[in-house]
Amino acid sequence: MARGEEKFTLLYQTYYADLFRFAFSYLHNQGEAEDVVQDVFLELFLHPLKDEKNLKSWLFTCAANKAKNELRRRKREEESMKQATLAAENQESCGESQIMDRIENLPDKYKEIILLHYIAGLDIDELARTLKISRTGAKKRIERARAMLKEEKGGKKP
Repeated sequence: MARGEEKFTLLYQTYYADLFRFAFSYLHNQGEAEDVVQDVFLELFLHPLKDEKNLKSWLFTCAANKAKNELRRRKREEESMKQATLAAENQESCGESQIMDRIENLPDKYKEIILLHYIAGLDIDELARTLKISRTGAKKRIERARAMLKEEKGGKKP
C-alpha cells in the first residue's frame, strides 16, 4: 500500500464515526448520513488539503455543507410532491386539457415560467438563471402567473 493510501485510510478510520454522527444529527437518516460522509472523503481523496492543520475543521465544514444541501434537496422534493398533488387535485376538478388551455392563454413570459417551474421542475434559482432575471423577479412572475390562472378559473365559473 502506498504512503498516501495508508494516510487516507488512517484519516478515514479516525474521523468516520464522528462525521457520521455529525451528518446524522442533521439528516436523521442513516443512508443519507453515510452518503454525506462518503462524499466528504471522496472530496478529500480527489482534492487533498495542502495544510493539514485545518483538516478536522475542513472535514466537518464540508460535512455540514453536504448535509445542508441534502436537506435542501429533500425540501425541494417535498415541495415538488406537494405541487404534483395539488396539480392532480386541480386536474380532477377541471381536467388537464382545461388547465393546459388556461396556461396557453397566459402572456408568454408567464406561460414560460409556469411550464419551466411546474412541468420541467426548475427551482427558483434555476428559473432566474435560465430566464436571466433576478431570483425575486422569478418569484414574482410565478406569483403573478398563479394569480392570472386563478382569475381565469374564477371568471369562467357561473
